[in-house]
This record gives sequence, C-alpha cells and structure tokens, in this order.
Amino acid sequence: MIDTAVEPSNPPPAQMPSRPAAQVGASPAAVPTHGPADVTPVLAARDARVERQRELAREFVIDAAESAGSATTPAALASLTLVVPGPDKNPAWAVEVFDAAVRCTIDAVGAENARHVETHETIAGPQGYLVLAGPPHAVKRRLVEVEDTHPWGRLFDLDVVIDGVPVSRAEIGAPPRRCLVCDGPAAPCARSRAHDLPTLASAIAEVLA
Repeated sequence: MIDTAVEPSNPPPAQMPSRPAAQVGASPAAVPTHGPADVTPVLAARDARVERQRELAREFVIDAAESAGSATTPAALASLTLVVPGPDKNPAWAVEVFDAAVRCTIDAVGAENARHVETHETIAGPQGYLVLAGPPHAVKRRLVEVEDTHPWGRLFDLDVVIDGVPVSRAEIGAPPRRCLVCDGPAAPCARSRAHDLPTLASAIAEVLA
C-alpha cells in the first residue's frame, strides 16, 4: 500500500505554503533568474532533508547484504528534488514538474513496490522521499532511465541514497548528466558556474515547452 503525502513527525523547517500547480511551456521570462538573497533558510531545509533521509533509512531501509538469503526484500531510499539553478528554488513550474517526477519514480518500479511516499514544499524547493522495494543499485538504474528519457527528465533529480550518500551514475555504469545549456557533463559546468542564469532560464524554458 502506498502511503501518499505522509507528513514526517518532525517536518523540515521553513516549509512553503501549498500552492496550485503552475503552467508549463512558458516563455523564458516565466523562469525566474533571481530570487531571495538570504540562503540560510535554504541551507537549513537541505540539512533537514538529510536528517529525514536518515530517519527513513532507520525506519524502512534494509541493507541488501543483511537481507541476502532471507525472505526479506531489500529496499532503496529515493530522494527526489528538482534541478533549479539560482536562488529561487520554487519557480512557477516546480509543482507540476515535481508531481511528474514523483509519478514517474513510482511507475518505474511499480506501484506495488512503493512502500512509503511523502512529499513536502520547502524554501529549498519541492522534496520527496520514497522507500522502494528492490536493491538500491537496480532502483538507481531505473531512475536514471527516467531522467534520461522523460521530456522533463533533465529537470528531475532522482537520487538513491545509501548511508547518506547518493549512488552515482558512474557506480551503475551510466553516463554523466548533461548540462542544460552546452550538453556537456553537467557537474563541471555547475561547479564553475559556466552559464549565467538568463541562459539557464532559456534552456529550462525549452525543456518545458
């Protein structure tokens, strides 16, 4: 049974109020290129995300090595966010795109394998936690396929976390994520801030179109 929209016992700080889903397919002007200057609440929300991952790992996730040879099915902890450059982590399109990310994650493993699902709106953007039946690396392969094939997949950030550390694409033999702008590996561009926010906003608008 899927436990949808479950609120944690200790919800993350600085949560955002609920708001309706936004229109997608917008012009670049609809993708914010600036936002609030104070990053402290964003960092606090990210810290809360890490703590919630730990709580769910303790509560649900059974290490594959521990369950080997037993009747217990191993579980993977998926942590869902969006790729949102810039300080404003809640652009107008975020709700609809995040909802699609959650649905696609569940579809990728089968609804019967979703043991727990919860989502939150925070100042750091939408966040979701899913406990999915299956070995973590196998689940990661399915989520990488979603990121690489869904029309909005380049805006999905679908992590599988083991002991607080995301499983990398390299660990499962998958190619690195591509940059929204230049189509090269995304990580070096993000670290060096190779592309300015207006350019990234235009690239996001093309993905949403």
